[in-house]
Amino acid sequence: MFLGRVTGWTSVVGQYIPFQTVKNTNSKITNSNGLLSLRTGGLWDIDAALTLSGVAGNVVVSVLADGVATGATVTATTTAAGFVTVPVVDALAQYPNVANVGLQIDTAGVTVSGTLRVENVR
Repeated sequence: MFLGRVTGWTSVVGQYIPFQTVKNTNSKITNSNGLLSLRTGGLWDIDAALTLSGVAGNVVVSVLADGVATGATVTATTTAAGFVTVPVVDALAQYPNVANVGLQIDTAGVTVSGTLRVENVR
């Protein structure tokens, strides 16, 4: 299981959220500044809880696998003065080769804090 955390990061379009490793209980996952390499085949659960603030409008958070959106997206309506917490949940069936997984936000300037958990369930 991988557990990562991000605190007060300001989003950049096209850049992965830079989760820092809090706990990584095995060698099945490696973290390169928020881009996770899933190093074994199987079924993976992805759970994140993100707090978004600092920008008013609709913000989309997406899970990407090998650079392609998986379809697990969350749209949140944010305000410049307030914050919103959004859950992001996905499950990936990975091919035998290494898959790279990360989360991205479609809007620049959003302040992001939260956690990410990725677990191999098979």
